[in-house]
Amino acid sequence: MSAPAELLPDFYRILFEEANDAIFLADVETGRLLDANPRACELIGRTRDAIRGMHHLELHPREERERYRAIFEHRAEAGRGIDRAEVVHRDGTRIPVEISAARTTLGDRPVLIGIFRDLRPRHELEQKLHEAESHYRILAEQNLIGVYLVQDGRFVYVNQYIADFLGYERPEDLIGRSLVELVHPEDLPAVTANIQKRLSGEMRTVHYSLRGFHRQGYLVEVEVIGSATTYRGRPAVLGVMLHTSEARRQARFYETESRILQDLLRGAPQAALLDALCTAIEARLPDGICTILLLCEGRLYRGASHMPPEYDALIEGLEIGPEVGSCGTAAFTKQPVWVSDVFSDPRWAAYRALAERFNFRACWSYPIRNARGEVLGTFAVYFPTERAPEPHEKEVLTRGASLAALILETRRLQTENARLAEVARQTSTGVLITDPERRVLWLNEGFTRLTGYTLADVYGRRPPEFLAGERTDRNTLEIIGERLREGLPVHTRIYFYRKDGTGFWDELRIEPLRDAEGRLIGFMGLNHDITALVEYEQELKRARAEAETAARLKAAFLANMSHEIRTPLNSILGFAELLDEQLAASGQESLREFTGIIQRSGRRLLRLINDILELSRLEADRLVLRTEPCALHTIVKEAVAELEPLACQKGLTLTVHTEAVPPVLGDPHRLHQIVTNLVGNALKYTEQGEVRVEVQETTEDGVRQVVLRVTDTGPGIDPDFLPHLFEPFQRAPSENDRSEGSGLGLAITKRLVEQMNGRITVESAPGNGTTFTVTFPALLADAEA
Repeated sequence: MSAPAELLPDFYRILFEEANDAIFLADVETGRLLDANPRACELIGRTRDAIRGMHHLELHPREERERYRAIFEHRAEAGRGIDRAEVVHRDGTRIPVEISAARTTLGDRPVLIGIFRDLRPRHELEQKLHEAESHYRILAEQNLIGVYLVQDGRFVYVNQYIADFLGYERPEDLIGRSLVELVHPEDLPAVTANIQKRLSGEMRTVHYSLRGFHRQGYLVEVEVIGSATTYRGRPAVLGVMLHTSEARRQARFYETESRILQDLLRGAPQAALLDALCTAIEARLPDGICTILLLCEGRLYRGASHMPPEYDALIEGLEIGPEVGSCGTAAFTKQPVWVSDVFSDPRWAAYRALAERFNFRACWSYPIRNARGEVLGTFAVYFPTERAPEPHEKEVLTRGASLAALILETRRLQTENARLAEVARQTSTGVLITDPERRVLWLNEGFTRLTGYTLADVYGRRPPEFLAGERTDRNTLEIIGERLREGLPVHTRIYFYRKDGTGFWDELRIEPLRDAEGRLIGFMGLNHDITALVEYEQELKRARAEAETAARLKAAFLANMSHEIRTPLNSILGFAELLDEQLAASGQESLREFTGIIQRSGRRLLRLINDILELSRLEADRLVLRTEPCALHTIVKEAVAELEPLACQKGLTLTVHTEAVPPVLGDPHRLHQIVTNLVGNALKYTEQGEVRVEVQETTEDGVRQVVLRVTDTGPGIDPDFLPHLFEPFQRAPSENDRSEGSGLGLAITKRLVEQMNGRITVESAPGNGTTFTVTFPALLADAEA
């Protein structure tokens, strides 16, 4: 049968095959794709044969298929249309497309032709246009210099830079403002003349300086470059402005900041560094007076201050709080506090007399925080007049607080490092620091005491070169080297040698050292002599091995002895049974009581011997279990049915609740024995009430389990005895307990459970009964495994 595309006339088939857009043909009635051109195959990453027979919905993301089904049906009915959609490439990539659909017929089959245009090139072009537009907008709106347009002596455009340095929140606040309002009167004639020269064509571009008024009244120095242009068909001046007074102050501040950092590295006193920082801040903020207060146990103390000493004395030890001026509030809230008028701000209500006495009206304070966000103190600037901070002024205090934190934290770290260096010098642990290639850079006296090597002996060498010897495990050295090459920590034991040739066991810890960016800068190794510990562990291991050997020999002996005892006992029981039969035949009923005693005592002894034999086999690993899928709920029902008469005899209720659970892998005879032991014990020790047996399926950490639970209303078990419950020959003490038993049943049960990969637990309390829980892994079908 011909492919649908081959039914097209030659001209259209060439267009179909050579088109730059992807084309799919779909059966209107079934929605199945009939054919696709090479570009379609490339678009979704499938061959033509793979596409033929696909449903058209398979082209689209799964969660959108219902929407595309409706679109397909609508286009099939309407006959044509254009839609936006997404198709899914074979590798999972989603591709935006524009689909032009048209209904037609091929032969006698109604089909829908879909031309899929890849929109990624268009999106990339739109993104580039958007980025270009953003770049031009940034040049005007967020430039590092001001951009303005003046027409008829008024601003018709300014960018945010100009608004900021003149103290206005938005550029729109300056639109329509006259130059007369903003330029110093002495500079206004020259500004007007320069504008006129540009508009008349006398000068194409002019470059000059002027003084302007800040919104808060103080003067700012500005450098201007402008040229003539037209705006909406009329003459105008376009130019740029640079806030030169701020630029000069900023440059001086950066120079001072650099000097402070150099002095910090040289070890200059903290007080001198903070005082220099105050001076630098005051140079950036005209009319400002700076102080730095340090926080200690909720109170602020002088760190550096240019305020009068009387003022410093009055606020020394100021307790921080939510309304304690600017500094106390900033330290308390961990946020900057910008008070432009202390006489109207409620946070200064209790301190206005101080402001009046020392003649300040505004106070800005910024918390000094370290990298962990902890407040170390506050940075504050006082002004004699009302003053709200400009954005660049806020940045000055932010930078000043960061530099103050750097000074304080560096001094703290230097002090701590000196203390740690002294500790490292005196510690008994050997400390070794290497570069990233593991060449020794530094070691402490503890390392010298441990190994005998000094820094002069080993500087630039790798530790294995001088520590490894004949008994050093080469495999361990290779593992250490591999982990260190990957930048990973190491914790291991290894046998090393001292300088004098004696050996020792080293507990070795190596940690990678990284800088703030996470780059590896070296390793620190901690060496601890654990020779005595290793020798003790080796002796303990030998003693444990000897004890385990003795235990196995004992278990083997018990197994053999139990077998030797059971043989004659079976003979005794056999003869007692024959004697009982003869006494019964001769009518000597009075003598049959004695044969009954012999039989009961013999059987009890035989059970004890069997238990001892079974336990010894378990302990000697000589008990062989069958391994097959077992229906635990069926085994439980059978075992409980056998014990029902005992429950009736004692007047107890014995209930069973089982679910259809997955099989478990085990020995069916031993599973029956486990159930019989647990339920029999529960019936034995329960005088009234009930014994409840449950089998159900649970999930633990995502793993399916089958659980057997036996619960009784007996006297319970003392908590002090619970840890010994599964030990051989242990029976819970009870004043009223006269039941028979050897104390081996639970020990055998526990070992059988564990040999079948299960576990057994118990919950009990005196007077509240006991619950035994046995858990086995569920045996899953192949499809679930």
